[in-house]
Amino acid sequence: MVLSMKSFIRTSAVSLAVIIAVAILLPLLAVLQYRWLGEVSQAERERLQANIRTGAEQFRQDFDQEILRTVLTFQMETGDETPGLKAELAGKYDSWVSHAPYAKLVRAILLAERSPDGTFRVSRFQPESGDLQACDWPAELAPWRDRIEHPENSLPPRVKEEVERMLGGALRDTAASRVMFMSNPAPVMADEVPAILIPFAPRAVLRAAQSKQTRRAGYTIVEFDSDYIRQEFLPALALKHFASDNRLDYNIAIVRQADPLKPLYQSDPLLQLATPSTSDASMEFFSLRMEDIRSLPLSGLFQLSPGQQSGSVILRRGLALNRDTGPPDSSRPAPAAAPRGEAGRWLLLVTHRAGSLEAAVARVRRRNLIVSGGVLLLLVASVALVVVLAQRSQRLARQQMVFVAGVSHELRTPLAVICSAGDNLAEGVIADSPQVRHYGDLIRTEGRRLSETLEQILEFAGIQSRRKTGDGRPVEVESLIETALDRCGLTGKDSDFRVERNIERALPPVMGDATALCGALQNLLRNAMKFSGDRRWLGIGARAPRNGNGAELEITIEDRGLGIAPSDLRHIFEPFYRGKVIVDAQIHGNGLGLSLVKHTIEAHGGRVSVKSKLGKGSTFTVHLPIAEDSPKQSSTESPTGGKL
Repeated sequence: MVLSMKSFIRTSAVSLAVIIAVAILLPLLAVLQYRWLGEVSQAERERLQANIRTGAEQFRQDFDQEILRTVLTFQMETGDETPGLKAELAGKYDSWVSHAPYAKLVRAILLAERSPDGTFRVSRFQPESGDLQACDWPAELAPWRDRIEHPENSLPPRVKEEVERMLGGALRDTAASRVMFMSNPAPVMADEVPAILIPFAPRAVLRAAQSKQTRRAGYTIVEFDSDYIRQEFLPALALKHFASDNRLDYNIAIVRQADPLKPLYQSDPLLQLATPSTSDASMEFFSLRMEDIRSLPLSGLFQLSPGQQSGSVILRRGLALNRDTGPPDSSRPAPAAAPRGEAGRWLLLVTHRAGSLEAAVARVRRRNLIVSGGVLLLLVASVALVVVLAQRSQRLARQQMVFVAGVSHELRTPLAVICSAGDNLAEGVIADSPQVRHYGDLIRTEGRRLSETLEQILEFAGIQSRRKTGDGRPVEVESLIETALDRCGLTGKDSDFRVERNIERALPPVMGDATALCGALQNLLRNAMKFSGDRRWLGIGARAPRNGNGAELEITIEDRGLGIAPSDLRHIFEPFYRGKVIVDAQIHGNGLGLSLVKHTIEAHGGRVSVKSKLGKGSTFTVHLPIAEDSPKQSSTESPTGGKL
């Protein structure tokens, strides 16, 4: 017993140390985890921002490369008359259809040729026949007509002043001024149509001007198919750069810089249109940039004419922005330096599906916090469960030690009395009849006590092995109570207990095992007798309360003895448990009786309740379900096993 107590103390100390260690480590782990999740969220935010920027730049590059491909394909080089121009355009169109990845991007092609009077003559290209058919200037391109007919009007004031100074005071419509303005023109972006006006190659224009040919300058007007752009081209680019598993991860919107309130394309039309300030990323596109030519495959875009050098062709293809490489001529001004690009006419707006990038990162962080918090709570619950189970195991071990000591005492005492009385009788110490009868009663009493103890131990062992009760039958409550009273010796005249009965008449039967129910009542009665003190009074009652259930019967056993302390009430039905009042009073017992009662009553679908006041006594109430009426039940079982 001393060794067991030392083990118990050692185990308790280990459990306390574990609790303290966990109480220190778990908050530290929670703080570290919170900081780590913050760093992970920041890294995720930076990664998403980098992905959006990369996707937006690649989106712009892919779109602008197709515009650049259009310029490089349809920029006219010939200085000849109409037949050569028509043949060149037909070849370029065939090359476009054969090699362009988005050939349907081009809806129509027109040629605007400058007349000697400065106006433009427009003709439409017929892809089916390869002919050029004269037509009027397109109405949707009217705002851009003056810009190409009078390029000097589009110059900034400072540049115009410089040009006037160089030409001697005023801009004049001379061959030199036209050469100056047309030797290095840039494509005109008509983003509202949408279309692009591509000037003839500058070297061809200069050659035509120097040789005084009829053709001076012109533009290839390429009209794009807006429906194709909106329904196929832009969605394809969005899926390519902003989707995973063929599903967009972001909401995409495209607007014109000049009219940002009217979307050209929106991946989700039901959402409110984003603005540059509310979107996660924005990117200008629909522009021409020199750097894009490096990543654009030039094969199939054009064919070299005899005598042309590939280097000069690529220079001429460089957005028509190359300088004149001919012999220097001091009589005319040098061409202006070629710009490297211009701002995009359209604006790409990218917004995360969660509403914003910050909201998406916050949602992921919140989810991670919930998961990590759940893991920590699970860890805390696991540790708490281990501690509780350890404490229960310790308590059970302590109760088992008490049980072993109590059972040893309960078995040793009646055995010692029986052996002593048997020895006296066998050796003839007791000879007269009254003494022999007394010894016989003593042996019978102690034998019954020993038998009851063994029965409780065996019944508890049966509970632990989950032994099932037999098939239930209707049991008469009055007979059940009388049998339990008789077996406890409370019905004879020689009983020193006063039993007060309060049993209603015509009680309905209960369904169950009569023997098991009788044993449960006997345990309650013996407890009442054992702890009644000097008052030697018991009360037993039975009634069928008229409550809302109407299918429950109550059996009450009451005493006016020691009572139960409030701190012990919640433990009295636990195996091996004995209250402090009982231990202090040195009342024998093993702490199994009430545990057996609770198990038996619950096995019958009932319950046991208790009310007690220290020093005033206790009242135990057994609640049992009333047996249902059945025509097949023609007999009622008696607690003794017979039929009534």
